[in-house]
Amino acid sequence: MKYYLIYISFFITINSFGQTSTFNEVQLQEIKNKIGNNTIVALEEYEHGFESINEIKSSFVNFLQSDMNFQAIAFESSFTESIISFLNNDSLIKRTSQFLYPFWNTKSVNHSLKSIYEAEKLNDKPLIVGFDIQEDCRYESLSKYLTTKNIVIINRDKLIESDLILAEYIGIKRSKNAKMQNETYLNLLNNYEQIQNEILTSNLKILERKLLGRSIQNRMWLLKLLTFSNFKDKMYFRDSLMAANIVWYHNEIYHDNKFIIWAANEHLFKSVNKNKSTWTGEWLSKEYSINFFGVSFRKSRIGNTNNAKELSIEYKSKSNEKFDLVVGMQELIKISSLEWITNCEQNNR
Repeated sequence: MKYYLIYISFFITINSFGQTSTFNEVQLQEIKNKIGNNTIVALEEYEHGFESINEIKSSFVNFLQSDMNFQAIAFESSFTESIISFLNNDSLIKRTSQFLYPFWNTKSVNHSLKSIYEAEKLNDKPLIVGFDIQEDCRYESLSKYLTTKNIVIINRDKLIESDLILAEYIGIKRSKNAKMQNETYLNLLNNYEQIQNEILTSNLKILERKLLGRSIQNRMWLLKLLTFSNFKDKMYFRDSLMAANIVWYHNEIYHDNKFIIWAANEHLFKSVNKNKSTWTGEWLSKEYSINFFGVSFRKSRIGNTNNAKELSIEYKSKSNEKFDLVVGMQELIKISSLEWITNCEQNNR
């Protein structure tokens, strides 16, 4: 793997949540030139659970928003729970606690989202969202919203019944390696199809109807995911639909606006399988012709230096490489579970 190797010295500042990074004008201009006209930048990581990676990624979010006019961010976290929290007009802390996976719901990430959250109040669309079809113990937020707002009335009992059944698979009562049987899947699918129809034919405002309709669609995809027992089948199905959600945001919500994707390396590889799209990044670039600039954050491959906080920057030199830019850190700081803001009893990743 050949990269043009460039060392970039970051100005490190210490604040209430740790270290963040800023760039000088020359460095910023170089990165801007590399990103070019891409309207989507994907911030990836080789492994979850490192606050040092969260901090560097968070500073990159700030740069993209303030210097390159990126207006929104989509996380590899629950689509449905992010939308319901947006519609509930939750505070930023409650919002991220409601839908982000715990290893991303930290002080540094929340700090980087403040300006996007404030900008969202001036827009008529969600700017902090999730694109994963999976849900965890917070899955009841959908039914609570639909029932307390009296959006679903005719199919209210079916919605409540479906929640009780889902508890066996993604809720507090979840059994290890639970697999949904086909009969259960078809019954629940029928319930959600009727619920979706009630929503789409309601008198809700267009945006709310669109967001809730897509949330129900994600719930139906989740049901199908729960019928798989093979890990590879699950990942293939999940990644294809995470890509579909990103494309939906691109076409239906953001259009020509720039937005950021926050996820794991494995999901956003650009080119691994030449004959078949497997990962989200492959689906985006091959099946949907969506161009995005991929940045991976990881342990430095350059070797140790005298400065433990020094970062290495590697630009790709071939069009078929996995990432456009690799940010390497000499020191990775693990997140203690006690530091996670979210305390979800069952985190179904």
